[in-house]
Amino acid sequence: MTTPRRPNGHEREPHRAALDELQRAFSDPEAPDDTSSSSSGDPADDDGGPTSPVASASTDALATLDAAGPVADGSAATAHDPDGVDPTPDMSDVPDVPDVPDMPDVPVVPVVPDVSDVSPRVVRIDDLAGSDDPDRRAAADPAPDAPSGAAPAVITIDDADLPDAVYVEGSLSPSSSKGIVIISDDDALDALTIESGRDSRRGIEPRLRERRIAVKRAAGRKRLGWIVAIASVVLVVVTALAVLGSSLFAIRADQVRVTGNVYTDPVMLQEVIDDLVGTPVLVADTQGAERRLEQIPWVDVARVRTNFPHGVTIEIRERAAMATYRGPDLRFRILDRDGRVLDVIENYAFAYVLLEGPDPVDLEPAEFAPRGYAAASELAKNLTGSVRGRVVSIEVTADGSRLVMHLDGDVDVRFGEARDLFQKLVRLETVLSSGDVPPGTTIDVSTSEVTL
Repeated sequence: MTTPRRPNGHEREPHRAALDELQRAFSDPEAPDDTSSSSSGDPADDDGGPTSPVASASTDALATLDAAGPVADGSAATAHDPDGVDPTPDMSDVPDVPDVPDMPDVPVVPVVPDVSDVSPRVVRIDDLAGSDDPDRRAAADPAPDAPSGAAPAVITIDDADLPDAVYVEGSLSPSSSKGIVIISDDDALDALTIESGRDSRRGIEPRLRERRIAVKRAAGRKRLGWIVAIASVVLVVVTALAVLGSSLFAIRADQVRVTGNVYTDPVMLQEVIDDLVGTPVLVADTQGAERRLEQIPWVDVARVRTNFPHGVTIEIRERAAMATYRGPDLRFRILDRDGRVLDVIENYAFAYVLLEGPDPVDLEPAEFAPRGYAAASELAKNLTGSVRGRVVSIEVTADGSRLVMHLDGDVDVRFGEARDLFQKLVRLETVLSSGDVPPGTTIDVSTSEVTL
């Protein structure tokens, strides 16, 4: 007897391994694997419960195909038909079934249970893990029903917010004195809760302490940088001044230039120059040199300027001589407008107005004459050209109580007391310009009423 074939021409042979695989695939994943029940095609479990409908249908179909399978010796009897009757149904009237193409592998999507109501799993890593002292562990671990204010400090670590490795410190050994680290898989616990009781004993949180130390160190480095920069600038300036203040840039004698010195004492002037020569230009005492030069009788104003790298310039403005008088020692004193003695000479200097008086005094250069002589010098300075050419001498007392000017032609001009000399000189100019002054006339300009 030949093996019957399906109208589509495919042979169907029972395969026990395929049967078991299909049963496992369509059965409840959590149901126990009962191979004996599957092999016998019992649609119920050991406890009598029904299996999956899909699994039962598949099992019945495969059992039917198994019954139609061939027998090894070609007999019509099968293991399922002990009487030898062929149970194979007539398949001639069954329409052809098209071949089912192989289906691609469909990935299995696992079903994730809802764990929103499940308490987070907490892993504690602390310094009491290896401690055998129950009191210490009880003091460190809060009670399960402790109030929320005593909750331990929680640090949430996930893939998106990993901790900075620079803040990892301490030791996990039992002997370490560091605090407790709690690692939780609950994203809601993303805040660090301060544990007031333990925090007061173990100090500031390590990451904050490290950050504070880093900030202080950065500030210290910044201050150190400023100090180093300022010190460097000061060092450079000091070094530059030291070099410029050395003898490499000293004043040289051949580079000293003096202007305006006509009657200035050359000996005193040379003393000042000698003190400047050899002195560095940056440290030369120019103000001191100016004061020394202005002490010379003829010098009114002195200016001293250094010229880098080896020069110096001395500018002198001398005083103007106005009058002269002969002292008891028969030497003539030269006076400026302020009555200062500029020089003492042996002979009479015709270029200056001669002062005469009953009480002359001997003075040295740079000293000041009495008030009467100083007023006569001021009057000589203000004389116009028409009057100055006719002046022979000015008679004056030391106290300035009487001042008389002698002109050529025996004309005397009485000024009275040595004050308001400028107004009295204007009156004299008015009289002389009229031309009605005969020789031997005395003109009194001491008052506003001019008399001849």
